[in-house]
Amino acid sequence: YRVQRDHRKQIQNYRDIVKRMRSSTEALNDGIILLDTYGNIQWWNTAARDLLRLRKEDIGQLLTNLLREPAFIKFYNKSSHRDPLTLDNPARVGHHLQIAMTVFGKGERLLLLRDVTRLQQLEQMRPDFVANASHELKTPLTVLKGHLENILTFADNLAPPVEKAMVSMNNQTTRMNNLVNDLLL
Repeated sequence: YRVQRDHRKQIQNYRDIVKRMRSSTEALNDGIILLDTYGNIQWWNTAARDLLRLRKEDIGQLLTNLLREPAFIKFYNKSSHRDPLTLDNPARVGHHLQIAMTVFGKGERLLLLRDVTRLQQLEQMRPDFVANASHELKTPLTVLKGHLENILTFADNLAPPVEKAMVSMNNQTTRMNNLVNDLLL
């Protein structure tokens, strides 16, 4: 009787642990997918379901049948998964996924999915901003530089303090122009 009671307690304890694990993974914003040795989907959390628009019928299906992107297939078949893969989300147009994979046990896999759309947009905004800002700075600098060079061609007729100021302005305009070119590079 005592052995059966201890066994029931142990089973209940394991059930409680599984329940806590499931509730904690459901609370994550990142998607989690568990695959068996053959690559069939065994389980996913709510975030993964929402990211890939998974349905109950997808349990037991090969993940590579749902994510057919060649880059993902190559990533999936690699022996090392140190670096995550970023690709367009096939289930949501205009969204990007970052996928990290861990192989454990006897070839089972755990995938961590993250929506990186916002990060991709921010990464794209940075070069756009630099290009626009550089262009907006370059245009007036080019005009200033042209006028200063024209004035300095007649430096013989300028008073020494005015000539000194014009040379200084020309040097600073050249310096600013070089900074803008560095930004563009």
